[in-house]
Parts: sequence; C-alpha cells; structure tokens
Amino acid sequence: MINDKYVLPEFKLNQNEIANKKYVFKGKKYRISLISERIFRFEYSESGVFYNSITKTVYNRNIKEFEFSKKEADGTLIIKTSYWTIYYKLDEKYNEESLKIESTDQSIIWNFNSQSANDSLFSSEGYVIIDDSDSAVFNSDSWFSAKNNKTTDVYFFGYQKDYLNGLKDFYLLSGNAPLLPRYAFGNWWSKKTDYSDQEIRKYIDDFANNKIPLSVFMLNERLDHQGFEMDLSKIKKPVKLLDEIHKQNIKIAQRIKPQDNINSSLSFYDEFKAMMDHKGDSYDFDVDDPKMVAAYFSLIIKKLEKSGIDCLLLSNDTAKKTKMKNLDTLFALEHLHYLYSIKDNKRGILLAPSTFLGSQRYAIKEINDSVVSYESLLKQIKDMLAFSNMGLSYISFDIGGSVKGIEDKELLARWVQFGVFSPILRLCSGNSLYQNREPWLYDAETDYILSHYLRLRHRLIPYIYTKSRNYSILGRPIVYPLYFNFPDDQNLAKVENEYFFGDELIIAPVTSKIIPNLNQAKSNIYLPEGNWYDFNSGKQYQGKKRFNYYSTLRDIPIFAKEGAIIPLAVLSKINQTDNAKEFDVHIFPNKDNEFLLYEDDGTTMNYQKNSFVETKINVSHNSNNNLEISFSSKGDLNLISEFRVYNIHLRSVEGRFKVDSMNLISEQYNKDNNTFIIRVVHEVKEDIKIIINGIKPAKNKPYQAEIKDLLLNTNYKTEIKELIGYYNNEGSSGLLKLDKADFIKELKKIKLDKELEEAIRSLV
Repeated sequence: MINDKYVLPEFKLNQNEIANKKYVFKGKKYRISLISERIFRFEYSESGVFYNSITKTVYNRNIKEFEFSKKEADGTLIIKTSYWTIYYKLDEKYNEESLKIESTDQSIIWNFNSQSANDSLFSSEGYVIIDDSDSAVFNSDSWFSAKNNKTTDVYFFGYQKDYLNGLKDFYLLSGNAPLLPRYAFGNWWSKKTDYSDQEIRKYIDDFANNKIPLSVFMLNERLDHQGFEMDLSKIKKPVKLLDEIHKQNIKIAQRIKPQDNINSSLSFYDEFKAMMDHKGDSYDFDVDDPKMVAAYFSLIIKKLEKSGIDCLLLSNDTAKKTKMKNLDTLFALEHLHYLYSIKDNKRGILLAPSTFLGSQRYAIKEINDSVVSYESLLKQIKDMLAFSNMGLSYISFDIGGSVKGIEDKELLARWVQFGVFSPILRLCSGNSLYQNREPWLYDAETDYILSHYLRLRHRLIPYIYTKSRNYSILGRPIVYPLYFNFPDDQNLAKVENEYFFGDELIIAPVTSKIIPNLNQAKSNIYLPEGNWYDFNSGKQYQGKKRFNYYSTLRDIPIFAKEGAIIPLAVLSKINQTDNAKEFDVHIFPNKDNEFLLYEDDGTTMNYQKNSFVETKINVSHNSNNNLEISFSSKGDLNLISEFRVYNIHLRSVEGRFKVDSMNLISEQYNKDNNTFIIRVVHEVKEDIKIIINGIKPAKNKPYQAEIKDLLLNTNYKTEIKELIGYYNNEGSSGLLKLDKADFIKELKKIKLDKELEEAIRSLV
C-alpha cells in the first residue's frame, strides 16, 4: 500500500468502478458483469481473485439501468439482453467451446478467442474485444498498482453499426472528454526552434500587424533543461515577456520532457534534492514513485505555472520503462499532468502523444513529425477518422508538416484549409530556414488565402465550442466519418477523405494538386442521402451520388445539410476567442432545424454549476409557408453582451421578400449568390422572432453559366473557349446555344484537353 501522504489531492479519483450487483454473475473462478445491453465483462481467475479497480481504459462499470433475463439449462448460463445472448458453460475456463455470444437476430456469433483485441470500438464483425487483462490498476489511494494475480479480463463491446450510441456508452464506461478552455479552438503557432525574446515578440507583432488571430504560442523543449526552465541568455526576463503576451489575449504552451533525469543543471535542483532527501547530482525520473512525483509537481510544474505557462505538452520521445509491471510511462505522465492542470477552478488542458482507448479523458492528442507531402495530409485525414473510432475528437496535427519533404505554397494552403476544419489547428514547422508557415512571407495570393482561413478559424469558434460541449457532456464527437450517420450506405466504406464537422457540415479537404491550365483541383465526392448545399456557391446537390468537384486554391469543398444553421463570430478584436457581440448566422433552406448555441466563461469549471448560456436558434416553416426564425437566450445572461447583432444569411433563396420583425436593422439581397441578408438586434433578456414572407429555395445556376465560370478560370486557348461558347442573361453563344443532348454530341467532336472535357461533362 502506498503512503497516502505522497499522493497529491489533485490525483484523487472518485468513480463508479464497481458494477451493479444485479448485473453480476459469479462462480468460484469466473465473474460475468453486464455493463450495458451491449457491453459485457468476462473475468476468469484460477485464484478466484477479481479486481474492481479503475484501469487505464475503464473508469465506470455502473453506467445505466436496462432489462435482461437469466436462466440456467443443462449446465449452461444463458443471459439475454435486447441485442445479444450470452451462453456460458458454468465454471469452465473461457475458450471457444465454453463461451459464446450471439446477436438477437442470430446473424453474428462470437466465440471466446475468435477475435483479438484492438484499439477501435467498431469493426465489420459488429463487435470488438477490449482486453484489460494486463492493465495496471489504481489502488484505493488513487495510485498506480500492478495486478498481483493472473486474470483474464476482457470486455465484449457489441454495437454493430450503432456508432454514435456506442460512443456515448463507451464514454460512460471509460470517462468523458473534458470541456477544453475556449482558447484551445483558436490558432496555435508552433515552430521547433530555439527562440530569443526578440524573435518571440516579432512573431506576435507580425501576426497582429497582418491582422491574423493567434490564440496559443508554443515554446519548445529546445529552450533548455527539458523545458523546465528558459535559457536566460536568450530570454532575459521570461516572466515579463509572458505577461506581455498574455495582455494580447494569447496563451503560452511549453513542451516538456520529464522522462529524462532531474539534475544539477536546473536552478532549483538543490530544493528538489532536499525534498527527496537525495545527495547525488541527478535523480532518475520514476513516474511510479509517488514521493518523487509529488516533489516534481509541487516544485517543478508549479514553478512553470507561476511563471505564466498556460498549457504543457509532453514530449513523445521514447519513454523509460517503469519499475512497475505493465505501467505505461506516457499514460502515467498524461494521467498525472492532466489531473494536476485542473486547479483553482480552472479547466485542465494538456497535449500528449499517446492514443489509447480511454485517452479522451486527458484532453488533446498531439500527432507530430509529419513529412511535408500530400500523402501526409491525406494520412492525417484518415488518422483523424480512425481516432474517431476510438472515441477521440481532440486531435492536434502538424498543420503544414514539420519534417523533410518539399515546401509547396499550394500544399500549405490545402493543409491550412483542412486545419481550420479540424478540432485543433496547430500551425507547425521544423527548425529550418526553409520551412515557413507565416502567411506574410508568401506572395499576395497565398498570403490572402492563408490569412482568410486563419481568420475564419476564429470566426468558427462559436460553432466549434458548441460542438466541443456536445462532445464533452453529451458524448457527441466533433468530427466523425460519414457512415456514423448513415450506417447502411455501403458506398461510404470507400470514402476516406470526407467527414462530418459537427452535425451540420461535411468537409472534403483537397489532397491533390491543381490541374495545369484548368487551374482547379479535382475531388471525387460522394454525399450521403439527403439534399446538400455547397457552402461556397450555394449550389444544391442530391445525395447518394458520386461526382467530380472542382475547386480553386481559394476554396475547400464544404457541404451544408438541408436546413443547416452555422453561427460565425464577427470578430471585434484581433485575437478574439471570447463570446461574440455580433454573428453571421448562415441558414440553408428547405428544412426546419434548431441550433443550440452554447457559451460560458470559457476558462473555469463554473459551467458545472449551471453558469452558462444557451441561445436557441430556431428555423421553421409555418402553415402559410412563411419562414420563421427565432432567437432565445436562457441561462446566466451576464456571460454575454446585453445586446447582440445577428446578420442572418438566408442561403440559396429567391423570391419577393417581406420581413416582419420589430428588431430589423436592415435587409439586402445578393443576386450573385442568392443570399438574403437580414440584420437584426437582439436584447438577450427578450426572445425575438423574424418572419419572412415570399421566400423560396433558389434554383441552381444553368449548366451553361457554370461552364462559363469554369472557362473564365482556365488558361486554355481563347479560340477553344469561344468555340464552346459563352452564356449571360442575354443568351448563349457557341455550342452552349444547343440543347443539352446536342451540346454533348458536338463536344465530343472537339479535341479538348482530357481534364477540361471531364470538367465540362461534370457540370452538364
């Protein structure tokens, strides 16, 4: 037993690790626990000793009430839930003959040992096995402990294609993701270099002068001493510097490497040595030594926090093995650092490299050292979706790449576009003169694109923060594969670079280069069932179809679902991450919908005491086919402005509009993109309603107009373009004068560039 005095209060755990007795069936050597209708725990121990402790993956075993039946027949225990039936030959050691689980419709059968454990929660078989047999556990002092007895301890997780409910129950079993501080969803800057104070100030000034928001500035372990202290020859007055940065609403993150030994090169080593009653010039870091860990946090980490460091990043260097059997060093460090970061009523935040089932409890997963290439960009998208199958949404990639490769401004633009629509945007580069992520160092067009998207990221924070709350509290992931919402669409199994970003948007990052002369990149898109709208152009697409989509470097394919509501902040200051005073609210047609905008103070744990605001944005069509939009804010209204302005963008609409609202400021219609913009003011203590008469969904542009727009962006010969033709409100020329059938027929006779012909055909 560990002496309790060395386990800091921050590390105390309080969970429901013991299953409800009515769901537990036990013999001399076996124990079967029903965790839910679809999660079952199977233990077998020759000694008859079983563990109720918290483990690396499992925090709670008493998660819900449900119906089941139990009987014994011919020496077999039979347990039925709504989804599965368990057959166990009583008292026999678990094997393929003694333990079997069958789905209610008898389409799926699992025999013990027929599937090895993996790190995903879902599989094509309809179930996965989580093997907890060799996990270290937490003892009654909330400290790490090895199992003294050899036991079989596995979990059957059988949610088949019910992905979203499977994740919800997994979070109940394993622990919810935290609600991160609001600033975490802004722009992070990371360059793996040895900064001087002048260089840090210049970076921050350059972001401000170029009006590019910055939320977190990341320092690096190259600063000195495993990241525990700054190099005073380069950073003259670190506390003053960090205070200056904080005054600009920018947080500081510091990478640390605690796996190395703690030695006399550190200015506080004598103080640490006295705490440890140690006489040598170095002390090996041992994460399973609670006395050393207590000294490490109460002295070293506390000094870092007092100096102004807001967030720590654990190095992903090879971790030393612990003395304790089966205790993973990185897991232990992650567990301890995250819990210690929650103090003084402030939320915890940590970046760490390890990904395992249950690691959603410990905030942000840093995936770094990406080679600069399109292949790495695509791999990050695939990895993000794979992590969602583990229940992980807080993923931070090297946006832009940081290792080797070939620098390419087009690739950087595509990477930043993906980063904007990922959970955490961390611009990253290696310690190289030739790796630049600063927008202002590029040509005017690239600078414009990068700057536009980095500003868009901060405008998206109200949407992302709301989805983060839903992830943390409701168990709804921020990003996830399309098949989570459409499990029966077989076509989605082949979709590898599209994903839901929240529940309103599908994102399809571009992962290939622009086609020469065509001046656009080609993406092959598949949209699931329903009607979808191009967020950029407003064009409507019918689902369950595959098509080619062409985008300039300024555009990333974004598709809004029918009726989607997307709130964007209108930024009133450069590094804004707090609650906005003005919003652009994009609303897409044809379907009633509701968006519950969530806001709190962004930093403290007060939201757990109901200190938050929910603004219900409701869109409905009444019996007269009028559109009705309402805003209603409830909760702690002191957290938001007394008056707010909403610029309502009704997308892809047309008609003779008449607006009925006492809160109307102005209205205008943009015919080029079929958007009706209504500007209203909202006194948040009152509900407001806007009624729009005469509105209807707009038709897509004629294909002739789309072909004209396509040709205007290309570098093909003018005579070829003129032969194809021109289109405007007064009529058409060339082949575009023909009807569709004749146009296609005549188009075949022209010897067009293959890519141009394919692009034109995609529009007809």
